Amino acid sequence: MAKISKVHQTNEHQETEDPNVEPEIKLVQNSSPDEITPLKEEVGRLDSQLKEMRNKYAYLYADLENVKKRAVTERSQMTKFGSEYFAKDLLEVIDNLERSLKHIPKDIHSGLREGLTLTLSQFKAVLEKHGISPISTEGQQFNPDFHEAIGQVNSNQPHGSIVHEERRGYRLHDRLLRPSRVLVSGGPEQKETNENDFEPPEKEEINEV
Repeated sequence: MAKISKVHQTNEHQETEDPNVEPEIKLVQNSSPDEITPLKEEVGRLDSQLKEMRNKYAYLYADLENVKKRAVTERSQMTKFGSEYFAKDLLEVIDNLERSLKHIPKDIHSGLREGLTLTLSQFKAVLEKHGISPISTEGQQFNPDFHEAIGQVNSNQPHGSIVHEERRGYRLHDRLLRPSRVLVSGGPEQKETNENDFEPPEKEEINEV
């Protein structure tokens, strides 16, 4: 009987101690309320710190992605508009070539004229290849975004329309490289009324009855 009782006590001990329960949980289960309260406060504090660190990580990650996107955009802009200053200097050479062709004497050798024309065409082809295109002014209304007015003249063209291009303007892709210098129409010339030229209306004759 003593052996049976000892075996029964051993089985009861095995039932009360579950090997799958973690030691920390056993400690909490066996702790008093006064001991559990500080532990709960510590868990809450650590949980708040974890949330704060997660928020900081999310913010830093988003900021890093924005920096990457900004770097890609700046690199693209640098590739697209990196030749802006060089192109502006090259336009001065083209201006001189166009002026030379306009003022070249008629009796000069035709080969020189053809050479200048060919050189100018090659320059323009290079500009077009790199996204540089001229700004149209013929028959256009004055636009301060693309045109620079150097004067206003009376003409039969509508007020505000361009009547003469002094210097051609150019774009670099979708960016203004330099504006066109133009003369703008002020409309037809208004004739001033002279008092001496004023003729009063003729008086109607009244026939007496």
